[in-house]
Amino acid sequence: MWPVENDSCLFAVSLSEQGDAQSRDIADSLTVSVANIVCSMVFGKRYDYDDVKFVELTKIINKQVAKFGSSQLMTVFSFLRFMPGVNSSNRILVECIDEVHAFLRQEITKHRETLDNENP
Repeated sequence: MWPVENDSCLFAVSLSEQGDAQSRDIADSLTVSVANIVCSMVFGKRYDYDDVKFVELTKIINKQVAKFGSSQLMTVFSFLRFMPGVNSSNRILVECIDEVHAFLRQEITKHRETLDNENP
């Protein structure tokens, strides 16, 4: 079974095991599932769905994508960078990028520490 299919099956089973027949928003869970697949290809390891650090990373990326559209206005109208209320979305975008970079730096450091030079 392909990793994507396996991950989708595990996600569906975890939702069905929760038991109630209430409607629910699965966007966050689906985002974590897809991000986990991408991380398994990039980092070579999978994260738990309950991993606080990984769930926080996906929330940061979601916030980054949401704020990205509002910051596009400043590229067209550059004078908006000097407006206090409008510039906040750009500042939040930069903070999100810094947090993602910090996460990636930590992962790279972990990989360097466990690197086997004989078997890269």
